[in-house]
Amino acid sequence: MLWRTWTRHKSVVALLPTIILVYWLFAGGFFIIIDQLTNNSTSAIGVHYYDYFQKLLPVRLNNAYLLTITIYAAFILIIQLLVWRYWPASSKPKVSLHFNWKSMCSISLVLMMYALLLLWPSLKESFYQRQSFYLYLASHHSRFDSLAQVCKQLSVFISFITLTLFIVSDAATPALQMKKSYLAIAVVICVYVLVTSIALLIGSRHVLIFSGLFALCFYLLNTTKISYYKLALIAVLFVTPVWAIEHTRGLPIMNLLLSASTEIAAPVQTPTLIQSLLGTAFSNEMFVPHMSLYCIIQYDLPFTGGQSFVYLVHSLIPAAISGNRPPDSYTVYSRIFNYYGSQGFTISQPAGWYLNFGVAGALFGALIWGLFIGWTQRIFLLYKGSFKLMIILQATVTCSLVAYIPNMVRCGPEVYKALLFEAILLPAICLACCSKVGTVNE
Repeated sequence: MLWRTWTRHKSVVALLPTIILVYWLFAGGFFIIIDQLTNNSTSAIGVHYYDYFQKLLPVRLNNAYLLTITIYAAFILIIQLLVWRYWPASSKPKVSLHFNWKSMCSISLVLMMYALLLLWPSLKESFYQRQSFYLYLASHHSRFDSLAQVCKQLSVFISFITLTLFIVSDAATPALQMKKSYLAIAVVICVYVLVTSIALLIGSRHVLIFSGLFALCFYLLNTTKISYYKLALIAVLFVTPVWAIEHTRGLPIMNLLLSASTEIAAPVQTPTLIQSLLGTAFSNEMFVPHMSLYCIIQYDLPFTGGQSFVYLVHSLIPAAISGNRPPDSYTVYSRIFNYYGSQGFTISQPAGWYLNFGVAGALFGALIWGLFIGWTQRIFLLYKGSFKLMIILQATVTCSLVAYIPNMVRCGPEVYKALLFEAILLPAICLACCSKVGTVNE
């Protein structure tokens, strides 16, 4: 099916939804099955999900797991078929977006500083308690967490895009242009390093993943001739912080940097580079969402009958105003284990739909997601006017839809609000504030 998608659309970006879904939902199953048959033999190559058998539920190759694999396969296949059918035809860029690096750097810094201001009480307390910022924030929530998360994501996103534009802006990418100078390059690199370092300290992995995937898609969709050197450079800028955060977000980094006390943390065995890369590739993201559906089926958790959509309606009102909200699908799922700590489990998108309406819900969720990916792009491409925000959305909506899949796949149906506002609308508004529209010949 991937080959048929490629031959029909000739777009690498059109292949990414299937590849990402297979990694997050299905790939972990291969290792689980092999380990069940060979006494955990894949641990020799860096696979390290086994502690979740104690934290969640030991996986057995039984009827519940067969149903789990079947639902995941059907879920991915439905989305793949709909992407193949409704992915819009590629076309040459009709307009050129001219970006202002000064505005982009300023907005990125202001947003990150505002996010730190909102999180400052929690960050200060975690430092005093010598805890990881990430683990402390995961277990101590405030009314402004959602707003801080949005500001962090937009800040990292803009810094990634600004640096990407400096790398790719040339005659081969007429749709993306930015004036260059040595001062501009120095400032942009400094902003990227600063913002990314703060994201590393706070442990914002999925913010980095979204921004990096968006940058890759943004280049691939707007270039007339792919430069593999530039593509590799963008990939390195994307992969490096994601790799680094795997090894830092569980540590009290600021305490370790400011003190040599051995009481802060126990000695940690340093892995080799190969072990580190394999550990990142075989992340628990491959296994924990995959296991969530099995846990729900094995425990025979009662269906909630659409409670996720009650939460979705309540979430339209900011938490700082509305206060308490009804539980989402992840909260219902985590209550199976009577667990309220900082260790995040995540629930997969099919599991969230299954928890609401059973097998029919999981299949319907795949239908909704696949149609949303295809139809949303087609709707924006129909626009022929000159309103700048709509032109920006035409250029970015595909990138947002694909880059947000890792976030979508680890949440229940409630995530569609975040997809619309945090992944599609707000990034487009930020880019519209930092750009002007011209023709590709300018």
